[in-house]
Amino acid sequence: MVSAIILAAGQGRRMKSDINKVYLKIAKKSVLKRALSAFQNCGKIDEIIIVCRANEKKWAKNEAKEVTIPLKIIEGGDVRQQSVRNGLSVVSPDADIICVHDAARCLIRESVIKRCITAAKRTGSGVAGVMAKDTLKKVENGVIIDTVDRSGIAFVQTPQVFKRDILLKAHEQALKDGYIGTDESVLVERTGLKVTLVKSDYDNIKVTTRDDLAFLEFLLSEEKMDVKVGHGYDAHEFKEGRSLVLGGVTIPNDKGLNGHSDADVVVHAIMDALLGAAGLPDIGVFFPPCDNEFKDASSIKLLEKTAGIVKEAGFLIANVDATIILQSPKVQEYIYKMRKNISCALSITEDQVNVKSTTTEHMGFIGRKEGAAAHAVCLIKG
Repeated sequence: MVSAIILAAGQGRRMKSDINKVYLKIAKKSVLKRALSAFQNCGKIDEIIIVCRANEKKWAKNEAKEVTIPLKIIEGGDVRQQSVRNGLSVVSPDADIICVHDAARCLIRESVIKRCITAAKRTGSGVAGVMAKDTLKKVENGVIIDTVDRSGIAFVQTPQVFKRDILLKAHEQALKDGYIGTDESVLVERTGLKVTLVKSDYDNIKVTTRDDLAFLEFLLSEEKMDVKVGHGYDAHEFKEGRSLVLGGVTIPNDKGLNGHSDADVVVHAIMDALLGAAGLPDIGVFFPPCDNEFKDASSIKLLEKTAGIVKEAGFLIANVDATIILQSPKVQEYIYKMRKNISCALSITEDQVNVKSTTTEHMGFIGRKEGAAAHAVCLIKG
């Protein structure tokens, strides 16, 4: 049997709110409810114990109304360690494995919970954590005094899962010694046992400040967005007396591409990809070749208009990837300028735009240098 103690009694002083942070909402769902959902839905938990403030039991009960497994709501203590002890006092006597989790880590994934439980069954412990990626510095009075070797350094999170007897012994020893630790793993370490680290996610952050709330709101809004993919293709023949324009860059060549506008195949392919992703008609409908307004028009300018059309339809442009297909001339040295032109027209950053070039190894109309073509794919969100 596996029991989960969900800690929701923190003071949250850094949140600067009269409301307990676990009841604040992120994308219309409270922090506590999100944490409870993960444990409810992971399929490995047999009972949940919410530890909260005495005056918030009714609030906690309301947030837990969708929990269908056995549930207890009890009062927490003045410090985290005491709240965990309170939770341990009401854990079912049949529980073999106990999970302790901070409700403020509301983006915990079900897969991480299951991995921690599996580790605890195998080794006696399973503590979620991630390895340090940033350079670590030791600081005194706002001044860096040393660089800490980050190899072997992990940032520990929750859930922290242990076999029942291991966790109870660790808490009893800490109580006897008058020791207050920051988490369960340090209490277990004090008993001489090794604690198993379980790979977690870097976005399993703990809601501590208003900035954390805003960041999680962003992450969740991204998850809810409707993501669409579009593909575009264009091809034009070469003609003497025309300028060769690709990606808004005029490239020295004895011939240019023939078309009603400047015949910029790569930009046209991107335009069609964007319109297709948004479920809109192709560029021929918005910029008809029979309309003199677009005679010899700059395709980059038309791309700006296309971006506006897509945005008016309620979409954001996430990225664009295009491939130019021509035998000659070589265009590699102009790629950066193309990316810059395209990103400016779409009002996105250059790293959201990729342009590549290839040949057909002298096969077909492109290989015979009769023309050029381009493919493009894009991702939009709405």
